[in-house]
Amino acid sequence: MSANSPLVIIPALSAVAIKFRQTGMIADLVMPRVVVEKQEFIDLSDRMHEWITPPETTVGRVGVPNQLSNSVQDPTYLATVNQGLDEPVPNQDATNSASESALMRATQRVMGFVELRREVRVASVVSVSANYAYVSALSGTSMWSDYANSNPLNDLLTFLDKPFMRPNKLVMGRNVWTTLSQHPKLIAVAGANATQRRITRQELAD
Repeated sequence: MSANSPLVIIPALSAVAIKFRQTGMIADLVMPRVVVEKQEFIDLSDRMHEWITPPETTVGRVGVPNQLSNSVQDPTYLATVNQGLDEPVPNQDATNSASESALMRATQRVMGFVELRREVRVASVVSVSANYAYVSALSGTSMWSDYANSNPLNDLLTFLDKPFMRPNKLVMGRNVWTTLSQHPKLIAVAGANATQRRITRQELAD
């Protein structure tokens, strides 16, 4: 919220809102929040090849060094979007509740739904294949549910080597993880004994 917001700010309830954390959410792990200086800002996007293609740097005794070119794309004007909810609290409830518990409970409910809505927004981004440069649709015997023929370890390692920057996060739905965690090839690589029928998330990450 900006400093010139027309809303009334109650410091005690602001502290409750800031401290409140809904359990089980992963949005901040998948897409960490980025602090910007202003509500409206400009994004100058350079072309990636200009950062990873090294030019010739040799300079002759009386030569002139090569000059770097910068073909910055048209600036993108971005703006933050305010998020919030209202929950009316009757004066009678606020007056009769001990230590403003009615107001605090309303604050927690509001923050809970604001955080849940952020979870939905992030999920709508990470679950759309068009947002990724490298996509592989598994079908038939390559599907990870085919324990006899598929090899998820090879699939994951192959795609980890494709991007310029190596990915460091893996996001999947609960049903995919249930299938993947029981895959015999991953259990064998993790060194699990015969009585262990699943791998842990840490074992997959390792």
